[in-house]
Amino acid sequence: MPACQAYLKADIVFALDSSGSVGLSHFKKQIDFVKDFVNKFSIGPTRTQFSVVTFSDTVNNEFTLNEYPNKHRLINAIDNIKYRIGATNTHLALEFVTQNSFLFANGGRSKIKRIVIILTDGKSQIPDQTKKAAEQLHLLGAQVISVGIGSGVDILEITRIASDKQNVVKVENFDKLTTIETQIQNAACQKKSDTLEDTDFYSLCKIDFWIWILIGFGSCLILGFMFKLCWYTKLKVSTEKRNKRKISSASSKEKTAAEKPRRTINDLDF
Repeated sequence: MPACQAYLKADIVFALDSSGSVGLSHFKKQIDFVKDFVNKFSIGPTRTQFSVVTFSDTVNNEFTLNEYPNKHRLINAIDNIKYRIGATNTHLALEFVTQNSFLFANGGRSKIKRIVIILTDGKSQIPDQTKKAAEQLHLLGAQVISVGIGSGVDILEITRIASDKQNVVKVENFDKLTTIETQIQNAACQKKSDTLEDTDFYSLCKIDFWIWILIGFGSCLILGFMFKLCWYTKLKVSTEKRNKRKISSASSKEKTAAEKPRRTINDLDF
């Protein structure tokens, strides 16, 4: 077992196309690909955890990240996944993974690399919604590896689904899936900064939180300073007015006293 796969700590979710264009035999080849992929990793709550969802008309959560911490049981669960034929509602799979797969209740771990590997053989049913759903998944901070199978794939769409162009993989048919196993394993083993380009949503939230705290603290200081300045100015003006009134009052008294005729002893009437 390669060093990376043996020691990688990651939560990995597979999203498998179960639409009508895939067919039962090709769907089983997807299942075999996932089993071989999982078998290369060290499984458990302190190592790598796996979850699988399938999508067609609806999304089926086959099992959560924390449901099978044992490799033998995990591979057996993958082997028992059923093919549910339907349309290619890729956007539903992306939305489900974003909203559910990495939740703590479903085994999601904090500060652990999150990887989504989506396999599809055709264009999604509603491309605009697929694009929006992919953008939301990227904001979650997950590395999204997009695997397009066959000639019916929309290259532009699977590129939009992936985290970046380095995480886009194209194969001619389902038989060729075995040829890209190592490539995808290596992509999963890349450092977080190499694949997410510093777009970890939660880290950004933490940074924004402290920025707003600092802004709020600074605003309080400024408001406090302005309040004191206004209070001091008002006090100064008020004091000056009082002083002016006192001076004016004193001046008036002096003027009144000066204008009042002084009576001499001769003016007194005895």
